[in-house]
Amino acid sequence: MNVNHYQNIMDALNLLKIVSIGENDIKNGEIFTEEEMVKKIEKILG
Repeated sequence: MNVNHYQNIMDALNLLKIVSIGENDIKNGEIFTEEEMVKKIEKILG
């Protein structure tokens, strides 16, 4: 396995982790509208 192949596998696994986290958030009702998210980001950034 070369470095590029390994990196592609790691990228795919990380993407799957992000999707899994998102699915769990939806199941647990931890979701925000786009407007709510923009407000949260603006508050953090000042």
